[in-house]
Amino acid sequence: MKIVRLYNEDGEHVLSLIDDPDGCENVDLYRPDGTVLYCGVDRDVFEAFVDGFHAAKECYYFTFGVDHFHKKDIVKIYGDVDSTRRTMQRLFGNHWSLQYSEKDVEAQIKKYKYNVIEIGEE
Repeated sequence: MKIVRLYNEDGEHVLSLIDDPDGCENVDLYRPDGTVLYCGVDRDVFEAFVDGFHAAKECYYFTFGVDHFHKKDIVKIYGDVDSTRRTMQRLFGNHWSLQYSEKDVEAQIKKYKYNVIEIGEE
């Protein structure tokens, strides 16, 4: 069973989607106040939601300096400008070079033959 948990801006769990409309009875996804937090949906609806979520979400790319171990890699992270920078900082400290939006990086990936390392929210 696959589950997508949705959170509001305050980090509170507000809804879970489960890829089986009949598979919810054995899953404990309730708030302490008893509010139901799950919605069982058909697998194709579930997959369409996940695909649409990733397609609609921003992503940014990060490169490394020419002397860095990852100089032939480019890191793709889903999120906004600031959250992706914080993720990169958490993973690599100050040991990365530049941040690019998706529209600005496609030609560079081909030109420099970067290996894309994708960091997503699965």
